[in-house]
Amino acid sequence: INPALAAMLGGLPTGLISIYFLTQDKTIGYAKNYFHVTLCLLAAIMVFYLLSIYTKIDKNVAVVIALLVWVTGAGINFYFSNRKK
Repeated sequence: INPALAAMLGGLPTGLISIYFLTQDKTIGYAKNYFHVTLCLLAAIMVFYLLSIYTKIDKNVAVVIALLVWVTGAGINFYFSNRKK
């Protein structure tokens, strides 16, 4: 399969589509958190890409490291977005 097509299919913006199913009062909070989690995903992809380009690390290990970056970032976002104000 073409890598560009595969990335396009893998990156379908399902989060944007799901906004249709939210009530108006939940939309802004959802969009804010969606943005933050998307930044975590971007960071994870950058980590994977840089590890793949500049190191001899195994592809599967690079994926695990990238997933840990995403889980950490998403977890931090979850923590801070759910704190009592």
